[in-house]
Amino acid sequence: MVASAWNFFSTYRTVLMCGTLFYFAGVALLYQQLPERAQHFDVDSGSYHAIALRKIETGVFEKNDKPLLHPLGYSACLVALYSVVGDSVGWVVAIQALLAFLSVIAIMLIAYRWYGQKPAVYAFFLALTNVGFYIFPQVLLVEVIQLFLIAWAWERFVSFLQTNSKRIIAVSGLLAGLSLLFKPSALHFPLLVVMFLLFFAHNKKEFLKKYAASIVIFMAAFYASVIAIMLRNWVLWGYFKFSYLVEENLFWYFHQQLLVALYGYIDTVAWAYLGSMVDRAYSFFDAGYWQECRHAFMHIIFTRWDQVFLVCIQNSIKNCLGLYTRNLAALVDPSLQMQLVSFFKNTPTLTSVKQYVVTGSPFVAALGLYEVFYSGMRWSLLGVGFYSNKRDAVYWLTLLSGFYFLGVLCMYGNGRYRFVQEPLMIVFAAQALSVLVASVPHLLLCFFKKRKIA
Repeated sequence: MVASAWNFFSTYRTVLMCGTLFYFAGVALLYQQLPERAQHFDVDSGSYHAIALRKIETGVFEKNDKPLLHPLGYSACLVALYSVVGDSVGWVVAIQALLAFLSVIAIMLIAYRWYGQKPAVYAFFLALTNVGFYIFPQVLLVEVIQLFLIAWAWERFVSFLQTNSKRIIAVSGLLAGLSLLFKPSALHFPLLVVMFLLFFAHNKKEFLKKYAASIVIFMAAFYASVIAIMLRNWVLWGYFKFSYLVEENLFWYFHQQLLVALYGYIDTVAWAYLGSMVDRAYSFFDAGYWQECRHAFMHIIFTRWDQVFLVCIQNSIKNCLGLYTRNLAALVDPSLQMQLVSFFKNTPTLTSVKQYVVTGSPFVAALGLYEVFYSGMRWSLLGVGFYSNKRDAVYWLTLLSGFYFLGVLCMYGNGRYRFVQEPLMIVFAAQALSVLVASVPHLLLCFFKKRKIA
């Protein structure tokens, strides 16, 4: 398979070379649209950057002996980069662009391994025309490196399905596990893998015989990163826990969102109310810190579960349909940030939808209109693929992955959280596009035959 992959690259080297030039020229063009250093910092970027500088200046990541909310992976990468080239946003953008392009190569290889050469070329095209691959390398966020690790984890996993190699499945698990050092959204990834292998095996006996040992290897490689972080937290803070990010997101951020959406709190009052409930006598890792918040949160869940469900649906819609160009609009003009976040606070109308798409500079508005076209085309291709390939393994892998990440991320509402799902979505859309293109001659022939008869 390695030899055939190289043959594929050799056959389509002109396409690959042109695509490479097109991609990096596009990244450079977009970089020119963001001349100010501050334009490369999104909401969380300042935190990652400050942690990296603190580590360089003081030798420690944490401030005032308080555990960090976000995993250390991205800040540690910034430390390594800043130590070599200095505090340079340009270098961050360049390296993230390289990682994004390598993710495109992984997507193309997944399509090649599953479907063959033509769908692989279409996957390459669909990835290179996805604006997310140009926007997110421009900003100091974890999205690109998380995509890189997940895309190559999937590529190795698909390769394992064809070779049943224990070494390959170990690499897949290791890459997926490393993504947790940047964002823990894939924390329950092994469950997704087990569910898929159960489907992929023809019966339980084959599953146990062929995949049981591989699952153990995958999980060991996957959780190596988790255990390393848990040991670090145990040594530093006395708690054998991976992170308190789940509690923070549920009992603090999602709780605040529910107070605003269901009870009409204004943002500042909601934050003050939650702040009065946490018990700062405990560590962030300790259940006692969140106890009162947790009780209030669970009361909302049990008494107004139907409305909470609707909020989750709304967030899932924003995750699925939110435009990456809205993140770009907020980078170009930070004053637009609150307008973009508050889009769903009012009932969407055609006017508000139009404002959502085109708000920003003319360049950003044009990209927004293009992204609407691209998203419509890609979702249509996914629909065609789901309708015509229900027995396809990638159908189930894409569906399981989509439901998994929607379930994990339903407490949020931002299109950029969809970025990690792009690899499988692009691969499956590329297969549907390949089928449609192959059927065009037959459709034209039928059309002209009918006209001739008429």
